[in-house]
Amino acid sequence: IEPTETNAEPGGYGNDDVVLRGEDGCVIIVQPVTWAWKGNAFVFQSTEDLDTINACFVPEKQIVELRTTIAPSVAPSNDITARPTTASPTESSSKTPTVGPTEMPTDSPTARPTTHPTASPTTTPTGGPTTFPTAVRSDEPTESASLVPSTSPQQCNSHSDCDDFNECTTNVCFLNTCQFVPDACSGTGQLCVDKHCMPPVELRRDASLCVSQENHHPDRFKCMIEPTENNAEPGGYGNDDVVLLGKDGCHLVIQPVTWAWEGNAFVFQTTEDLDTINACFSPGTLIVESSKNPPQCNFDSDCDDFN
Repeated sequence: IEPTETNAEPGGYGNDDVVLRGEDGCVIIVQPVTWAWKGNAFVFQSTEDLDTINACFVPEKQIVELRTTIAPSVAPSNDITARPTTASPTESSSKTPTVGPTEMPTDSPTARPTTHPTASPTTTPTGGPTTFPTAVRSDEPTESASLVPSTSPQQCNSHSDCDDFNECTTNVCFLNTCQFVPDACSGTGQLCVDKHCMPPVELRRDASLCVSQENHHPDRFKCMIEPTENNAEPGGYGNDDVVLLGKDGCHLVIQPVTWAWEGNAFVFQTTEDLDTINACFSPGTLIVESSKNPPQCNFDSDCDDFN
């Protein structure tokens, strides 16, 4: 990493999980070993492979922790030749972190408690617990956090518990709470607005009918829209489902291909047939994203609590 203060905490191995964000909002769970060994090496354990780590913690990218505002910057240093290993006690100083105690002072982290007091102890909790080091202490909350907790947090035990979380999220379960992530809608080429993923352009149908496109493509559909900004996101096929509302509140589950090809063509995949599409996305209709996936029901009374 770029030179910063030396920080050999927390030391040792198998420490608590910390969720970090890197390139394009990617998320990697790490177990920190040292935050800034000799001021320029961030050393950690993770279940992710090296390719995933390099794709997320790319050169010149700032890494931020999901529940804090201060995070180490990243620019991998070429002088890191080996990761720390658990060393046997020695009588001379060691250049690599060690879990075992040494008889002489050492810069390396230790898993055992130190005898000297820590700086600025406090008897009053300040927010949620975090294992992430901060460079600046503050008694006041800040609005520049990279992740904003939900006002109605959903409890979870694993990431899959957050699949139906009705807010912008990358299905991240952290400290048993589904986490709101502002850039979580990028997978479908959408924008996060008021904690909901929304189409990036206005989808107002023009006077023509939607058509199916089968030649030279996987099966897909095209609905012409009133001219708007060009938007070719997300591209490709088989993207995540998006629930859209059309005429009279009808729902269609689609997989977007391009939201506004050349500024006037909404292209998508769906399991619905063309007649159903034209009935829901009829000419002149403003298509909007549903604020939540429609609940399943068997009777009208099942919808009494539908918000």
